[in-house]
Amino acid sequence: MSIINLVEVYFREFSVEENNNVTCLGDETPKRLNNQDNFSNKLWLEEREQELEWFVGFSEAESLFFISKSGALSFKIELHWDDRQTLLYIKNLLSELEGRDVGVIVDSKDNHESYFTVAKFKDIQEIIIPIFKKYSFTSSKYLDFNDFSLAAEILLF
Repeated sequence: MSIINLVEVYFREFSVEENNNVTCLGDETPKRLNNQDNFSNKLWLEEREQELEWFVGFSEAESLFFISKSGALSFKIELHWDDRQTLLYIKNLLSELEGRDVGVIVDSKDNHESYFTVAKFKDIQEIIIPIFKKYSFTSSKYLDFNDFSLAAEILLF
């Protein structure tokens, strides 16, 4: 069984009560708030909590925050191409949060690797940074994220 199947099974097993109804997390439709500027008020940060906590834990081990010499920011996860389904799951999760396509998956022909990259500043500002601010890292990856987040704030001005 692949990693993606295990994750899907795990999240379908959990349910939440909402308006006295039990709903499977895997079937929930994410909702968005109109206030794009207030990270802490994004409703999807609460609705998809378990999936996002898994994503942060996974990212702690497998991701990197990149700041180019020109100041461009990107978030990247690199896996063996056998685990491409995991990257697809992450891309779909992040895309569903804001209701738009987030990131790209690229396959390397030579290295047997697949890459998921988020490079659009709007996606970094409205999705990546709010997730990692809400569900923080527990290792030195926090320092990388902190620098990345500060660079994004500088680019806003």
